[in-house]
Formats: sequence, C-alpha cells, structure tokens
Amino acid sequence: MDLFKSIVDVLEHAVWSAQIPGLNLPWLAVLLLTVGAFLTVRMGFIQFRKLRHAVQIVRGDYDQDGHAGDISHFQALTTALSATVGIGNIAGVAMAIHWGGPGAIFWMWMTALLGMCTKYTEVSLAMKHRDFDEAGNSSGGPQKYIMKGLGSAWKPLAMFFALCAILSSLGAGNMNQINTLAQTVKDSTGIPDWLTGAVAAVLVGFVILGGIQRIGKVTSILAPVMACLYVAGSLIVLGINIGGIGDAFGTILSEAFNPTAGVAGTAAGAWTMTLLWGVKRGLFSNEAGQGSAPIAHAAAKTDEPLREGLVALLEPFIDTIVICTMTALVIITSGLWDEHVETEHELANKDLTVMTWSAGPEQTAISLTDFGRAMGRHDDDPTIELAGYDGPHDDGDTEDADAVDEKLIIAGGRPLRILHADGSTTGVVLVKNNAPIAFAEEVKQDENGDWTGHMIYEVMDGTLIPFVGEVTVNGGAITGGAKDLQLRAGTIKIGAALTAEAFDKALGPLGRLIVTLTVMLFALSTAISWSYYGDRCTEYLFGLRGVMVYKLLFLGFVFMGAILPLQTVWTFGDVALGLMTVPNLIAVIFLSRSVRRMQDEYFSDPKNFNSNRN
Repeated sequence: MDLFKSIVDVLEHAVWSAQIPGLNLPWLAVLLLTVGAFLTVRMGFIQFRKLRHAVQIVRGDYDQDGHAGDISHFQALTTALSATVGIGNIAGVAMAIHWGGPGAIFWMWMTALLGMCTKYTEVSLAMKHRDFDEAGNSSGGPQKYIMKGLGSAWKPLAMFFALCAILSSLGAGNMNQINTLAQTVKDSTGIPDWLTGAVAAVLVGFVILGGIQRIGKVTSILAPVMACLYVAGSLIVLGINIGGIGDAFGTILSEAFNPTAGVAGTAAGAWTMTLLWGVKRGLFSNEAGQGSAPIAHAAAKTDEPLREGLVALLEPFIDTIVICTMTALVIITSGLWDEHVETEHELANKDLTVMTWSAGPEQTAISLTDFGRAMGRHDDDPTIELAGYDGPHDDGDTEDADAVDEKLIIAGGRPLRILHADGSTTGVVLVKNNAPIAFAEEVKQDENGDWTGHMIYEVMDGTLIPFVGEVTVNGGAITGGAKDLQLRAGTIKIGAALTAEAFDKALGPLGRLIVTLTVMLFALSTAISWSYYGDRCTEYLFGLRGVMVYKLLFLGFVFMGAILPLQTVWTFGDVALGLMTVPNLIAVIFLSRSVRRMQDEYFSDPKNFNSNRN
C-alpha cells in the first residue's frame, strides 16, 4: 500500500502540479484552458450564439421517432448531468475555496465557459463516430473517435483512454462518491458505513443491471429533482445572506489574480495555486474535455450529431456557472471559508509514531535532518535529544538553532513541552505516515488530569492548527492512550462538511438536512452514470463478455468505497481523470476541423430548424 501511495503521489504531481518551464504554471491546467479557448474561436463562440437553440433541442422540439439510439436528448443530458452534478458541486467547490481561496471560483467559471465549447466538440465527435455493439446498444466516446477519426495507428491511445476511464469509474466516479455519502449519512444519523455501503450497492445494482434504458429513466427523474432541491435551498440561504452577495462576487474577482497571502490553504497566496485548484475542481465538476460525457451522449436518439453537441454544451453552464456558483456564494457569504471551527478527528494507532526528547525552554526549532536521526532509535530509553538548543545531540554533536535551515516549527512556536502534574517535562513529536505533525509551546496537566495552557499545533500546508491529545510512550513507541488521541483543532472545515456548516449557519438543522439529501442523490446518480462510462469502455477493450464482470466489480467497489479511508483513492481519482483527459484533448484538437464543417452544414440547412412543435 505504501508503494501504491508513493506511485500515486508521483503521478499526481506529474499530472497536476508539474509546471511549464519558464511560465511556472501547471501544464494540464494551461492545456485545458488553451484548448477551450482555441475551440471557442474555431467554432465562432457557438456556446454563446446558439444557447437558445440548445434549449429547444433539450425541450424535445426536434425529437422524432425512428432515429437510431437508445435514449432521448433529455435523457442523455440528464444521464451526463447525473455524472457531472455530483459531489464536486458540494465538496469540490469547498475544497477549491479552501486550498485556492475564493479566487479559485473565477477559474472554475473560466473552465466552464471555455469548456462549454470543448464539450460541444467532443460530444459531436462521439455522435459522428459512434457504432452499435452485438446487442444493438449504441457505443461511442473518445475510444471510438480516436480510432475511427485518427486511424488505426492511434489505437494504443484509444486503449489508454478506455483503461483510464475504467479506473476513473471505479475511483472518482464510484468510491469517492460513496465514501462522501457514507460519511455524511453517518454524521447526520449515526448509521454505520457498512450498512450505507450495502444499501447503496443494492440500489445502484438495481439500476445499472437494467442497462442504459433504465439508467436513462432513473437519471431523468433524479437529476432535475436533486438540482432543484439544492438550488432552492441555496437560494433561501442567499436570500438570508443577500447583503453579502455583492462582496462575495468582489472577493472572487479580486482574489482570482491577487489572492490574499496566507488565507486557508493557499500556500502564502500563490496565484498558481488559485489557478490550479480552480481548473482542477472545475474539471472534476463539469468534466469538460475529460471525455466521459461523450460516452453518455452517444446513446441519444438522433441522426444529427451536432444536435447532441449543442445539448452537451449546456452541462458546464448548469453544473458550474449555476450550481457551483450557488455553493461558492453560500460558503463565502457565511464567512466560514476562513473561520476556524472546532472539530475532532480520531487518529489510528497504526498511523502514529511518537518520539520523545529532553527539552529546554530555549528550544525554538528542530531540523528535519535531526528528526530523521531520531526516528531510527528504538531502544528502551524514552528520551532522545535533538538539535534546536545549545546542548548535546543524541550523536554527541552540537548545533545552534539559528543554523538550522529547514525547520519543523513556524510562526515562533516551540517544540512540544508537556508539563505533567508532578512537574516532570516530556517532549513529544507525533508522527503520522512518517511525517511529523504536532508541536506546541506548553500544555499543562493539573491534579485532575485536565489539560490547559497553550495548544499543541499541527503543521498543515504552512498553517498551524491547534492539537490536543494524550499518549504514553516508551522507546519511541505508543504504549497507551493512542485510541483516545484526538485532533481537536480550530481548523477551517473542508469539503462537504464546510458546505453543510454554511447551510446550517443560515437554516439550522434544515440546512444540514438539505445538504445530506443532496449528497445522497448526487452520489448515487453520479455512481450510476459513471458505471455506464466504464461499461462502454469495458465493451471496447474486452467485448460484451467483460461487461457483466465489470458491473459486478463496480458494485463491489460501491461497498468498499463506504468502508475504506480514501485519501489516496481521491488522489488516484484525480490522476486517472487527468490521464484520460490528455488523449481526449489530443483527438479533439486534431478532429475539430471536421466538427466546424458539420457546424457550417447544419446551420446552413433550413430543415434543421423545423421544430415538431410547429
């Protein structure tokens, strides 16, 4: 597992954090925005000029019996929306604001506005190059138009996309969604994770085993209901906080290019972090350029490929411009996005190692190098001396704290010194996953065993967060109290918890209930839709014989997603999403000229505007 995590972390950095030399900008974020801008110009800003026509198509004005396909335009839209309108709209927006500041929302908007044309192009290509499998079901997407549009020499790229899409369907489209669902239900009702996972697996299984027709019918009901419920709740909250809406928009715009130093997790206000998190969460939310939505739209009943492309360009608008903006305004107007709220997290014994050393009041810092030396000591002596004060080290050397270049302590804090009731002093470093996490100035324990005084601090992305806990250590190992160790921090909440807190602040328990219900609907509908994406990619790679195996595997991952800690899986999901985006964008760029030709032919033919409502 450690090796897997290390590989995932390296890939995540390569895909999302590696920067273009000389520009200091993340390459994938730049690629997504650049391709979106290129397509917008090539297609003549169609996402703005033909928005009304797109709405008419979705409304059914051009639906006709006898067209090839499995589901209607509306069902194709709701199936794709059920995948895009998901946890990203609740948790993803909150994460973007937490790590990138309010300015990240501006870059989510840019991703959506430019992404409308990207999605229009990729879906039009999917419709043009779709085919039908042995059972008569339509099958399309990047794996098809890479092969049929670019030629058989590009088959390895098509297969790579299909593999990444399958992995994404199991991770980001499944386990991430169900994990958030299970945690939200547990926090609200106390229902155990495993039970939520079992029920979710049964519900999802009932739908996906019925094929795309059943998926289309279910999502055509779920998508409008969940969107209306969430938007209605958001509008009520914003009505209560109406006085802060103008300031919220001002904050988003001002922080888009000049983020405030030190807010939340913005890494000292780095603009590239704001850009990265806006684009990263924007892609996770609206999926423009990712290549997943074309798979759903390829099942639509139509003989006009371009019509389905026009339907698809509505998705980033609905998902990001409308729903994500609602979430952002609710969070920012609540004032909670940069407000410390007390919370508790239990830390598992297996994740912690505790080292001790003799500490003097003059200590101000500990070097990472000396900490690494101490980590290797496992004898019966619970006292280990480290650098940071004018005294002997464990290895007999001396070093002045001022000479240490790499510090574990920031903002003037001192290493943890716990003063026990009997007057003894013990220095403690808490380590999670081989990384030091907790330090403080002074914590006292009185005669009753109560802890008072300065808090212990956790260092998280350059921010000190209060930490309270009690452990018994011997020889550098935890011997007691680990199960009771808690992170009781004045932390800034993140993810769905932050959104729920913002709703709760305005509406009380009703607000939290709204978030809980929408998380349930969003998570289930996203998992249902993503199962179809994996289904079609499995059929492409392994034929129909592999589809049922994939569906059963998918349901197993639904249950696993509810009970497993998924920090690494979330990162893995981001990696898979990024990797499947690259081959899709390559194909979209090379094939975009053919879409422009289809566009010119479509809009020059009057019969394409003969509505069946006339």
